[in-house]
Amino acid sequence: MDSYELLTLIGKYSGMFVTTALGAGVGAYIGSYLKKKGENLATHEDIDKLLIQVSAVTNATKAIEAKISGELWQRQKQWELRRDVIFEALKQVTEAQAGLSREQPQDQDELTWRK
Repeated sequence: MDSYELLTLIGKYSGMFVTTALGAGVGAYIGSYLKKKGENLATHEDIDKLLIQVSAVTNATKAIEAKISGELWQRQKQWELRRDVIFEALKQVTEAQAGLSREQPQDQDELTWRK
């Protein structure tokens, strides 16, 4: 084998080696890139799901708060109405007692005088 054939053979094998190494490098890069892209896409989908869940929880919380607030307001109004009714009843009882005490004699002399 002469030097020309040897150089041609070395060039052929080194070309195949470089092509194989380059292909492996590009393949590894593309594989890594696609893996990372897939992870990012999965994360994005997970975030979308979490946002939907958080939105549902927020809406449920607001509905519960509104219900509780409405119930508290209703109880407060009922309590105020009871207070007003009791106050008015006590006022009427007090006025009735005052009227009765004015009409009834206070001592025994007054009782005999009226007869």
